[in-house]
Amino acid sequence: MVNRRYNTNHRDMPSNNTEYIVTASFTNGCTDNDSVFVLAYPVPEIVVSNDTTICAGNCIKLSAGGGSEYLWSNGATTSSVIVCPEDTTVFYVTVFNQFGCESEDSVTVNILPSPSTYAGNDTSLCQGQCAVLKAQGGETYLWNTGETTHSIEVCPPDSTTYFVTGYFENGCFKTDSVEVFVNPVPEAWVSNDTTVCSYSMIELLLQEEADMNGALEKIPQQ
Repeated sequence: MVNRRYNTNHRDMPSNNTEYIVTASFTNGCTDNDSVFVLAYPVPEIVVSNDTTICAGNCIKLSAGGGSEYLWSNGATTSSVIVCPEDTTVFYVTVFNQFGCESEDSVTVNILPSPSTYAGNDTSLCQGQCAVLKAQGGETYLWNTGETTHSIEVCPPDSTTYFVTGYFENGCFKTDSVEVFVNPVPEAWVSNDTTVCSYSMIELLLQEEADMNGALEKIPQQ
């Protein structure tokens, strides 16, 4: 009886085309050879965007290369994606080549806090009047008037939109606007000064515009 010894477990991870030769031997000294050729397809040499940092509320474009097909962790299947994460997020991408081989890499998008700049409610005033505008939500401010205080006084001749940008020390910023509506001042007109005898009847004429209410105030003189 001939004793046979088998060693059927052999694992390898060839990076190139490789031929494996196996030699079988019996205890009686007889041997035999066989071979197998393994064709190793290359894996994609993936290239992805560097890790990056953006301000909250902003978006950024991430790109990958080195393959023919792509699959991002957010479900996108294009080589580049635009992401707008609310918090720091790691985005993974799997790249496939024409042989079906794949590689995976990741990009971390760090999120910095942004100011919640608020310019205040829209307001109305009459021509010739002024209003104080107050911004909040930032550490420093810049108005489109050039002023850098959190509150400014404005006296616009016409309805005007004012913009203010609030900044954080980390470089993040946000802009808001407030509308100041300027209403025209009515032009009052009454009859000319006149002379009458005491207790005589007099008729005074008031000129009113279509959307104006006239009122006459009696002020006795000594």
